[in-house]
Amino acid sequence: MTATLQSHALASLTFAHIVSDFLLQTDRDVQQKGRVAILLKHSGVAAALSYAAVGLWLEWYVPIVMLITHFAIDFTKHSRFRRSLAFSLQQSPCSGSATSAQAPAGRRSNT
Repeated sequence: MTATLQSHALASLTFAHIVSDFLLQTDRDVQQKGRVAILLKHSGVAAALSYAAVGLWLEWYVPIVMLITHFAIDFTKHSRFRRSLAFSLQQSPCSGSATSAQAPAGRRSNT
C-alpha cells in the first residue's frame, strides 16, 4: 500500500469512526450499549461506513475487521466502565463498607 493510499485509508476510517460514534449513534444506543444487539448494530454501522468511506471494494475484509474490532473495543470499554463504577461505589464512604474505622456494632473498642 502506498503512502498516499495509506493516508487516504486512515482519513477515511477516522471520518467513518467520527460519523458512526458521534452523529449516527443515538443517546438511547449509548445508554443501552450493554445489550449485545445494540452494540452489534452500532458496530455494523461503523463497519459499513468504514467500507464505504475507504472505497476499496475488493478489500472485503475491511468491514469484517472493523465490525470485530469496533465491537471488541466498545464492549471492553463498557465492561471496564461498569466494573470501575461498581468498585468506586463500593469503596465510597457512604456505602457502609467494612473498611470504615468504626468498630462493629455491639463490640467495644480497646482504645
